[in-house]
Amino acid sequence: MNLSDPVTSIPKVGPSVAKKLEHLGIITLHDLIYHFPFRYEDSSSALKISDLVNHVNEIVTVRAKIMAITPFRTKYGKVMIQAKLYDETGTVDAVWFNQIYVTTYLKKETEAIFYGKLGAKGKKLSLASPKYEVIQENAEGRFLGKIVGIYPETRGLTSRFLLDKIKSILDQLNYDSKENGILIKDQLSKKILEKYELVDIISALRKIHTPENEDDIKIAKDRLAFDEILEIQKTVLAAKKSRTALKAVNIKQNDELLREFVEKSPFKPTNAQLRSVREIISDMTQSTPMNRLLEGDVGSGKTWVAAAAALQSLKAGSNVAFLAPTSVLANQHSQNLVKMIEPYGINVSLVTSATRKQRNEEEISIKPTLYIGTHALLHDPEITKNLALVIVDEQHRFGVKQREYLLELESEQVKTGERTTPHFLSMTATPIPRSMALTVFGDLDLSLLDELPPGRVKIDTYLVNDGKRKSCYDWAKKELSPMQEFGRNEVENQMFVICPLIEESENMQAKSAVSEFENIKKEFLDFKVELLHGRMPEKEKTDILARYAAKEFHILVATPVIEVGIDIKDATIIMIESSERFGLAQLHQLRGRVGRSNKKSYCVLYTSNEDFPDRLKFFAQTDLGIKLAEFDLASRGPGEVYGTKQSGIPKLRIANIMDVDLVKKAREALEFLES
Repeated sequence: MNLSDPVTSIPKVGPSVAKKLEHLGIITLHDLIYHFPFRYEDSSSALKISDLVNHVNEIVTVRAKIMAITPFRTKYGKVMIQAKLYDETGTVDAVWFNQIYVTTYLKKETEAIFYGKLGAKGKKLSLASPKYEVIQENAEGRFLGKIVGIYPETRGLTSRFLLDKIKSILDQLNYDSKENGILIKDQLSKKILEKYELVDIISALRKIHTPENEDDIKIAKDRLAFDEILEIQKTVLAAKKSRTALKAVNIKQNDELLREFVEKSPFKPTNAQLRSVREIISDMTQSTPMNRLLEGDVGSGKTWVAAAAALQSLKAGSNVAFLAPTSVLANQHSQNLVKMIEPYGINVSLVTSATRKQRNEEEISIKPTLYIGTHALLHDPEITKNLALVIVDEQHRFGVKQREYLLELESEQVKTGERTTPHFLSMTATPIPRSMALTVFGDLDLSLLDELPPGRVKIDTYLVNDGKRKSCYDWAKKELSPMQEFGRNEVENQMFVICPLIEESENMQAKSAVSEFENIKKEFLDFKVELLHGRMPEKEKTDILARYAAKEFHILVATPVIEVGIDIKDATIIMIESSERFGLAQLHQLRGRVGRSNKKSYCVLYTSNEDFPDRLKFFAQTDLGIKLAEFDLASRGPGEVYGTKQSGIPKLRIANIMDVDLVKKAREALEFLES
């Protein structure tokens, strides 16, 4: 047999059992031995019955014989099995409900191992529905009396069944193809195993499934976790290596242009911004395509850095594409980038579904152009021609196929006609812990904006349940228009109200933007309220945001379509409905929609729960994005936080992605293996 063989090659595993195993993702023998326990039951330390008195309300193990066993029916009609167990030190009762089959296996003088919770009624001790395993005289149990793994199960397949089949494979594993059994290869050499104090793979698999003690479990997990991180490293470093074989446009560094851009900036760039610009421009001078991630917390000035990089490419005669995950954000980026780029005589073109048809009917300008839009603009061959740089805002919010298309994108250079791969700059405001930067994003070079522009105010965050909603609304009215009591009701401050849904859903108990819009209009009668959601026509969304920025109304009720990048200087309050439905990274992005000036700003999290979840309490007390990202990562996993679920990154069964030391060791080992 081979590990790639189907599970039906195991004795007594037919098509019916194979179908059940498939529900657990188990198709081959390899899948089965890598189906690990999620916890363990330790029945290895058997107690004498006389010692049980000190272990009431604990899970205990007893090896004993049956003195008597009697089934009878209670007055409520339930079948009750009562047994008296004994050893050389005393007796104890055991009780099972509605398990008449127990009497088939347990009879007078039968010896068994019993494992269950010990209760007490007065001085009388009793085991409630204990697990049991009948054993031969002076023998050990197969499943009880030791540490046994509890596995993810499905209907009709117990942990005992799974372990039995796994053992049958483990017993046959070997490293020598000349021997009988099942061949397995260890990807780690003896030298690496010794260097990192790891056991070989067969030992690890046997210890994880059939440990003799707690140390065995740790030893096995250390090795298997190492392998998991190593596989991720292989994936991302292979992607990085393949990219170095591609050819890109070599953009000559223009120091004078950069100096002018910095001097004309309406604000003084931070040292982090200047450092990041230099790193990006240096990459763009290479003939291999840049693949860099620009990470910066909300409000750290990523767009300015991107504009400085884009200008270098544009002035060198090549086009630049700036991609946003939504048309709303594309419109806002267009407004900001026009101010930064157009003074240098550069075309800036917003390409949306509304403008594309009109633009295609016109003659394409040969002048270098900064194209701004959603991912769809890259499907226009005229735009991708002469394209040297692609900038993507919040790349992890794009779909998997869209990301694949970006990596495979080629451009034909107008001057030479040669095919090149554009330089690639991805931006994110979702902070990435160091371990994630080394693993999931290991194929990217990282530029970090670890400074915020001076003058940014701290945003106070409050948790509010429905009982305090009315008083919170009264407070918000005063904050929005402090001069209202003097007869003035101009739009001074503004407020976002965010709902997770557009419309009510039978399947989800959460606030919807459409219904909340009506509620807010009734509650805030003296204020102007508008609605924004993703299903609206693009022109309408753009118009609403433009009027909001122009302070034509006070309150915008919206879905998370405004989550990333929307910049409203006078927005000082954001109220987030059904806040427990959002991840911490998303809440942090939403909170970043306020506090974008020197005005005092607030974030209010509404939840219907009487007791606030710990994660929301942590969010209210923490304004550092990196700490929130680490908390979110530890509780939800990288796939949920960073959109990597379908990106080819293996799901981690054992390894902790936060373990920086493990990640470093795995990367070192991979470099050694490839050398």
